[in-house]
Amino acid sequence: LASKNSTAPAPKTLSEQVGVSKEALKACISGTDMEGLNTSINDSVSKAMVHIPDIRQRGTPYNVIIGKDGVMTEVRGADTYTNMKKVLDDALIGKVDKAYEGNLPPVTADEHIFGNPDAPVTIVEYSDYECPYCKQLQPVLKQIVQESNGNVRWVYRNYPLHQHSFEKLVAAECIAKLKGN
Repeated sequence: LASKNSTAPAPKTLSEQVGVSKEALKACISGTDMEGLNTSINDSVSKAMVHIPDIRQRGTPYNVIIGKDGVMTEVRGADTYTNMKKVLDDALIGKVDKAYEGNLPPVTADEHIFGNPDAPVTIVEYSDYECPYCKQLQPVLKQIVQESNGNVRWVYRNYPLHQHSFEKLVAAECIAKLKGN
């Protein structure tokens, strides 16, 4: 057991574990336009889910799949690898069971993209850092992208619904700003 006078270094914060000092993170957070960020997120969510007028029916994870020739569909909630893979395989050939009815804001190069930026199929996920279903879906989407041979990219968009998720997304955005995608 370590004594009370131990000189062991303090454990690193999460930001320090990825190479961002506490000071740099704190400065970025304090310089973030919270109101502007919140407005931008709400605008994106409102457009993407315009076809879901009852706000209580909107949730996370919420995925819009863009496939060959621009065909689009949606997947609400966490789904299994098998089901997600089928939706994405269909999108790759330009087929969807149910067409997406929202108004998805276009994907831009400055978003959080995992996988081939030029992939023919795109998953746009609206997610919350505190959502247990989002956490359940993360490894599924990661595996699909990794196994896709460059045919699928995954775009992460914030949709904070839980109590402290806005603070977490601000910190995450600062880490991305300081360290890159």
